[in-house]
Amino acid sequence: MKVNLIELKEKDPAAYGLTRASLIQKLIRRSQLEEALWVTKLFIDDKHEKGLKRRLLQIAAEDIGLVCPQAI
Repeated sequence: MKVNLIELKEKDPAAYGLTRASLIQKLIRRSQLEEALWVTKLFIDDKHEKGLKRRLLQIAAEDIGLVCPQAI
């Protein structure tokens, strides 16, 4: 199922925030750099840099920290 984030933002801002946060993690795990950067830009455009930072720290803890705790 494909989700149009721009339409979702207008219809349901709460779902947009959750979907955006989940999507960035999924794209990073799949090594889809261009798409992950596009979602990152959405965080910045929405002035949610703190939310982006929290999410990236969470991703690092879950995906990198297991292998290399010093990286976090």
